[in-house]
Amino acid sequence: MKMPSGASGNTLGTAATYAASSFLQPTNTLGCVDGYDHLPCTVYHMGLTTGLTACTGYANAYETTAAGLYRITGNLYATATSTTSLSVTLLVKEGQISSVTSHGLSVASATIGTSDAWNNATLLEQNIPASTYITWETSCTGTNTNGAWSLDLLVERVA
Repeated sequence: MKMPSGASGNTLGTAATYAASSFLQPTNTLGCVDGYDHLPCTVYHMGLTTGLTACTGYANAYETTAAGLYRITGNLYATATSTTSLSVTLLVKEGQISSVTSHGLSVASATIGTSDAWNNATLLEQNIPASTYITWETSCTGTNTNGAWSLDLLVERVA
């Protein structure tokens, strides 16, 4: 492809000779992990966390860079069976870590007592303001004897 390279348009060069800065580049104001503004887009992916054997208190996962509508998806599944009854729930909430834990919303739960127990769920249309932490916690009911599980958390901005 030939493009004009001079003011008069008489001198032509190839598109490959033009720097990327010669073309308009979109800014990433939405926080999309791929670096481009578009909706929906992934803004945070925790990645698979494996070998969990104890329940944890709330921890920050992602701080929103812009107000908007977010979708949060969680996955939780057993990787080693427990010889006693144990139920694990993945909870998420917006706000501070020290907030009341009962305000968490369950996104996934699994009974860690069978080798392939798993579940996932999605919170849709969660309006969250800018500079707000999305936090996660695993909550357990029962007793864990040799049980282990894995989890994953994905946050997408949809509007």
